Amino acid sequence: MKKVTICVLLYGDYEDLARRCIDSIIENCDRDMYELRVGCNACGVNTLAYVVGLASKELIDAVYISSDNINKSPMMRRMYKDINTEWIWWFDDDSFIDKPDAFDHWLNEIDRHSTEAKPPVLYGKVFFFGQHSDFDYGLNIVNWIKKQRWFRDKPVPCGGHGYEKDFNIDGNDTRFFFVTGGVHMVRTDFINMINWPTSTLIKRNDDVILCCAVRQNEHSFIDLDYGVQINQHERRGIGEDKETMEEQLKS
Repeated sequence: MKKVTICVLLYGDYEDLARRCIDSIIENCDRDMYELRVGCNACGVNTLAYVVGLASKELIDAVYISSDNINKSPMMRRMYKDINTEWIWWFDDDSFIDKPDAFDHWLNEIDRHSTEAKPPVLYGKVFFFGQHSDFDYGLNIVNWIKKQRWFRDKPVPCGGHGYEKDFNIDGNDTRFFFVTGGVHMVRTDFINMINWPTSTLIKRNDDVILCCAVRQNEHSFIDLDYGVQINQHERRGIGEDKETMEEQLKS
């Protein structure tokens, strides 16, 4: 069985980004080690022709197409169904591999931690929000988090009145660390356990919420960005706004 399912999410009429990302995977990763799934949200004709052409050559294992932009999390839910590899390596289309040994390096890093009592479940570039309002817009996300199937009664990192008691050892530290969604590698069994992405998620700060779930379940994540370029294009599409966050919290 292959070890990793690589998932690439494409959006819009950006054939150059699609080619840069997918070609970097095909050229730099051992085909015997991965399956490749590609999601297409409102993609242009040339992008679709490129993707379908690769699929016809069996260089892509599964293609998921939506003529409308259903956004990141709904497409991710489709792409994550029935994955039978141990790990998932996710790429947004504006990220790509730029070192030939990147895949091996990431797998070696996972193997290096595998003997730990509780190995990390998530690897990727770690960023942080400086304060809770950068993430939640002052909305009541605490109650929403506490309704999720992955909530385990651990301190919640954000809310209209700040962090809950005991979230940070240093109460003056308002930073919340998370693995960016642009490129990350996550354990499939953890994704299945928490039924990720949570059903109401659309796009806004899905990566931050995933790290909430990781911490709720007393797992860890590792800072890793060797051999990849992340978020190498300006923001596109919709979903990075307060209205999207409000919509996500309806449940």
